[in-house]
Amino acid sequence: GGQGSSAGPTGGRATGGVLAWIWGQGATIAGNTVLASAAGTGANTTGTTPSYASAVVTGVSDGTTGTVAMTIADITTAMQLAWTDGGEPDVIIASAAQKNYIDTFASLATRMVDIGATDKLPISQSANVIVTSYGTAKVILSRYLNRSDALVMDMPMWALGQLRAPQVKDMAAREDGDAKLLVAEYTVVARNPNSSAALKGFKE
Repeated sequence: GGQGSSAGPTGGRATGGVLAWIWGQGATIAGNTVLASAAGTGANTTGTTPSYASAVVTGVSDGTTGTVAMTIADITTAMQLAWTDGGEPDVIIASAAQKNYIDTFASLATRMVDIGATDKLPISQSANVIVTSYGTAKVILSRYLNRSDALVMDMPMWALGQLRAPQVKDMAAREDGDAKLLVAEYTVVARNPNSSAALKGFKE
C-alpha cells in the first residue's frame, strides 16, 4: 500500500507501505517511480511519493490516473532505475488491470511450454516472466495494489519485522467454547528502498 507510517499514540502505531517507501515524484532524493507518459491526456503527473521525511515514511499522494497503458519500455525503465541503485529486481507485482496489459506484450517475447508425450496441450495467454538487460523478473498478481500501479521488487531487500511477539490472551467464554485473542505487531523493513521501483498512474 501507499499509506504512511506513524509512531502513535494517536490511532496506534502503523507501518509505512511499500509504495510509500519508494522515492519518486516530490521526493528530496532522486527516486525510482515511473509515471504514465505525460503525452497521454490525463496522464499522472501530479502524484507524489516523498518517502522518508521527519522520522516517518510519508504516505503517497496519488495523481490523476493516466490514459496511457503500461509498456515493456516502462518496465525496463523501472528495472534500470532499481539496478542502477544497486538492486537486483527479481519480481514484478502487478494489479489485475496492469497484469492484463503485461499479458499483451508482444515485443521480444517467445512463448514456450514444456509438455510430456501424454500431456494435453495448454493454451497460454499469460506473461509470467519478463527478461530485460537489468534482470529477469517473475510476474505475480496482487489484490492489494491500486489498479493503476505495479511494483518492481528486489525481494531480499524487504522483510517483515516483528515489533511485538505473538501472544495468546484469554477472552470471556462464549457458550460452550473458550475464546482466545491473538495479539502481535509487525512492520515492513525496507533495507534499501531504491533497490526496487514503482510504476504508478497507468491506464486501468
